[in-house]
Amino acid sequence: QASGVPGGSPLFTSLFNYRHTERAPGRGAGTAAPDGIRTVFTQETTNYPVAVSVDDLGTGFAVTVDAVRGADAHQLCELLLTCLDRLADALADTPGLPVADVDVLGAGTWERLLEQGRGPRAEVPAAVLPELLAERVCVGPDAVAVVAEDGE
Repeated sequence: QASGVPGGSPLFTSLFNYRHTERAPGRGAGTAAPDGIRTVFTQETTNYPVAVSVDDLGTGFAVTVDAVRGADAHQLCELLLTCLDRLADALADTPGLPVADVDVLGAGTWERLLEQGRGPRAEVPAAVLPELLAERVCVGPDAVAVVAEDGE
């Protein structure tokens, strides 16, 4: 539900396409090909719920994100840019750092994802176990404390 992907669609099926490109995407329309064929219009489509294409332009790169209707495109792009930014920082600052150790989520994103997955945090009493047991004994002194195979 929270993903925005319609029911029946696989949640984790996505495409990441890294391409070495000579020019920025969309700038080739109308140019003549060596065979005399001219590109009039191109449009990329995919069956994946999320597709990310990175075009390596040599001096920079262009990122294209295609997502299903209902997905929050702004949030998806924000997460992707945060991830790329943190990966670039880690590469510049600590080149030997394993990719798995790079925190790629934004400040509040990690907490929000945890809360969505487990619900709001429950208050935990500051008491230690013996104090909690003594409190339970006072509430129900005749209650069964332990059940084992050979008795209570």
